[in-house]
Amino acid sequence: MRVAKEEAVEATGELARQVSIIVCTVDRPLDLERCLESLRIFRAASAEIIVVNNGPHLAVVEAIAQRVDAKEIGRASCRERV
Repeated sequence: MRVAKEEAVEATGELARQVSIIVCTVDRPLDLERCLESLRIFRAASAEIIVVNNGPHLAVVEAIAQRVDAKEIGRASCRERV
C-alpha cells in the first residue's frame, strides 16, 4: 500500500487524503455485507474501512469484513481502547 501512496504523491505532487469509514453492526450480517459491498469504491480510493462488531457473531462478521479488506473490531477490542 505504501508504494501506491508514494506513486500517487509523485503523480500529483501532493499527499492523498486519508479517510476512515466506520461501520457499526449488531446481528445483521446480510445488511453488513451489502453495506460493505457498497463501500468498495471508497476502499479502492485508499479509504480505510473499519467494522465495529457489537454482536455475538464474531466469526461471521470477521469473515465478511475480510472479503472486502476491512478491519474488524469486536466489542472486547473497543473496551480495551477506551
